[in-house]
Amino acid sequence: MIKWVLVNTTYGGFGFSDEFKRAFLERHPDKAHVLEQARDARVRARSDDDLVAFVREFGPDRASGACARIGAEPVFKELLCVTRIHEYDGLESINICTERLFMNLLKEIMEAEGPVDIEDYRTTYRRLKDLSSSQDGLSVTFQDES
Repeated sequence: MIKWVLVNTTYGGFGFSDEFKRAFLERHPDKAHVLEQARDARVRARSDDDLVAFVREFGPDRASGACARIGAEPVFKELLCVTRIHEYDGLESINICTERLFMNLLKEIMEAEGPVDIEDYRTTYRRLKDLSSSQDGLSVTFQDES
């Protein structure tokens, strides 16, 4: 399953317009925290289904703040927990932290109760690694956490 993560697609920095923030909070008054966390490049907030849908409905031009151009990048749902938003001079991109991904797999193996079928983990490892290659025009870049 694909989740969409909001990113700034130009130099300048991520931000929503005041018009967008007011309209979003009118429709979703319980989600002020999502707007706050999205500003801080939190993947969970930037992939919030209501927020992403509202940006699409509102239009990226109207939703974007003064120095921003908001876009959405695809991320496989299974990889959200190891996804980081990388920022350079305001321009953002999606990075998958492979170190964290493989540590999560190792932790799962070590904490498994009863006998472990290592072949299941090999299959999971291969599947997650294959997610980095292009599928239906979507791609994800794998990088180390450092």
